[in-house]
Amino acid sequence: MDTLTMQIRDASSESILLAVDMVYLPCVALFDLKPETKAARVQAGLDLLPDKPVLPSALRNPLSAGGAFAGGQGWHAQIARHIEWLTEFVQEWLDLSPVSG
Repeated sequence: MDTLTMQIRDASSESILLAVDMVYLPCVALFDLKPETKAARVQAGLDLLPDKPVLPSALRNPLSAGGAFAGGQGWHAQIARHIEWLTEFVQEWLDLSPVSG
């Protein structure tokens, strides 16, 4: 997370929130990461915002629900890289031309 927070610390609030969303989604799916660690990763991004909002319980509670897969050490170490490729995916998606039907 340190790499990611350094990369986004000067970004707009909207960009930081998007990055926080992109951190949250894979975290909620992991069963090999403690709920406290998941919440801390998300909160680290939220702490970059001027008002430093706290992760709401409606989003915190699902982090304790288990998960769907084990990311493993490599997955956890590459969180900034995951955000990078998700961002690239969003950019490509937005650049797609609408399909006429």
